[in-house]
Amino acid sequence: MPSTPSPPPPPFIPLPSSLGPLTTLLDPATIYILHTDTHPTPFKRRIFLVPVLLNLTIALLLAYRLYIILPWYLDLITTITHGGTAAQTPSPLSWLAGTWLVLKRSSTMILDFVLFRFVSVWPATFFLERPANPVSWRWNVGVREREVVVRCSRGWGTEDLMGAVPASASGGAEATAKPVVNSATIRSTALEQPSPKNQNQNRDSPSSHSQLKKKRGQDSPFWKTRVLPAVKREYVTQKTGYAMMGRDWDLDFDLMTKVTKLVDKGTCKEGDFAAPLVLAYDAGGTEAWVCWRVEESATFSVPVAAVVDIEEPTSSAPATSSSTNVTPTTKNQNGNINPSSPSSSTPSPRLPRLDPQEKDPRKIMQHFEHRLAAMGKEELFYRWVELMQYESDAPGGFTPERREEAKRRVRTLFAAYGVVYERFVEEVVGLGL
Repeated sequence: MPSTPSPPPPPFIPLPSSLGPLTTLLDPATIYILHTDTHPTPFKRRIFLVPVLLNLTIALLLAYRLYIILPWYLDLITTITHGGTAAQTPSPLSWLAGTWLVLKRSSTMILDFVLFRFVSVWPATFFLERPANPVSWRWNVGVREREVVVRCSRGWGTEDLMGAVPASASGGAEATAKPVVNSATIRSTALEQPSPKNQNQNRDSPSSHSQLKKKRGQDSPFWKTRVLPAVKREYVTQKTGYAMMGRDWDLDFDLMTKVTKLVDKGTCKEGDFAAPLVLAYDAGGTEAWVCWRVEESATFSVPVAAVVDIEEPTSSAPATSSSTNVTPTTKNQNGNINPSSPSSSTPSPRLPRLDPQEKDPRKIMQHFEHRLAAMGKEELFYRWVELMQYESDAPGGFTPERREEAKRRVRTLFAAYGVVYERFVEEVVGLGL
């Protein structure tokens, strides 16, 4: 008799249905991190130009080496097979001369073996790797102001973080054919636990081959050593996406290209990746994809005091700031901002207000997220959080001058989505600005 699936291990939650199309592209045996790279495009071009020039130089040097050494190898083969002319027939050599000749030829062969067996892999994978490589990714996606970056676990995976081997971990084709599973199907479907006999021992596995791993999610040692360092705010904001390849994480250029196309088509929302999103397959539990949005934890804290002046509660009268007269705007189908009349601003739904005495920044931001999502402005929330993270991480610290500049930019951002910022905060929090 099948048992009711256990909930995902904390801090994971069921994957939103809006990301369902993404799961058809993922491998259940792999852990993924998706985020949006917002570094300036000139900076991204410079960063990418370095490996392009380096690999191109290596490829040209290898081609030149092959050009000058190939005749030498042909002559050597001819000599060994005694297929040469009388002039090519080797004469007897002394012991010392013979030893030197052997060492010289051996050194040449070893050098060429290292060059073409190991060094040539760099330009080959950079330009020719399939199904995708850095060059094909840039060619198809280009250099954008906002780029979706997809990292995948390297040398470890679902078995180590989620405590079990996925039933479809034998290959990417099975993962592609796997049906979309979301929170609704999790609640309505009961699945059996995977058999321990199908589990394989990972080289970094902390448990034995014969036992199902006990520690899952944030209790796994891989959580603190592999996941958390990869989503730290300082790491994500200081590096471009292409510079995030390392010992524990690799870039999936094929998936990055496909996810970008999904965003362009509107199948997935770019706001879903504004802050790092960790995706994992809950093998041994719900048997479904689960996620952890980093912004919902203290790891990606936002200086809420810079967005809302949380001081003494004031009356609920409408705010009188002159900024309330900002003309809101809307976006057309091409993503450009078009001005609209003030009356077109989206009214806030009548939801319960946040307690004016609430001081917890995390609860305040969660309440703001729920309110904007109810208004159909979920992307606005993610861009808001991203803006505040950028301002707070700027060199020189979050000075009062930067705080005022951040407020100005937030008001402009809200206006671009047709929301009067002061009115929204007043309705949600009931605090003066």
